[in-house]
Amino acid sequence: RRVVATDLDVPANRKAAAKLPPSVTVRWADLTDPAAVDTLVSETSPAAITHLAAIIPPFCYLRRGLARKVNVEATASLLRAAEAQPTPPRFVQASSIAVYGARNPYTVTDVLRPDTPTNPSDIYGAHKVEAEALVRASNLDWLILRLGGVMSSTFSLAMDVELISFESVLPSDGR
Repeated sequence: RRVVATDLDVPANRKAAAKLPPSVTVRWADLTDPAAVDTLVSETSPAAITHLAAIIPPFCYLRRGLARKVNVEATASLLRAAEAQPTPPRFVQASSIAVYGARNPYTVTDVLRPDTPTNPSDIYGAHKVEAEALVRASNLDWLILRLGGVMSSTFSLAMDVELISFESVLPSDGR
């Protein structure tokens, strides 16, 4: 399959892109700009879009406006652009277990299922619930993946101290 990776054109992303296999095409685009999204999707004519862009905790709490633009509004722009294609692509939305809100593993013993009601307890979870609703309301063939807590497997002194602190509160025995 032909893979087109998209991100903001900033030095850190250019450095990361240089490490990608030669078979991956990189297209720089700001997904918060609907015109840039339209251009990206129409020029690449994807068979599928895997939407991974997000402003995650704890950063979404510091830049709430930007987080909403990326987490909800960019999703809406991608969906509109995809629906406008002559052959609309499949849409894969990376969502989060945050849509369920805080779940104490000592008082909540049931396993999460697709029909477990959402109950976000923070803005990130609320954004993901909104984005999921947009995906479900689209005319596209879609798939929503609710990812669990994601932690780095490698730590270094260069890591953001707040991120390390945030990762330390993720439950190791969550369901």
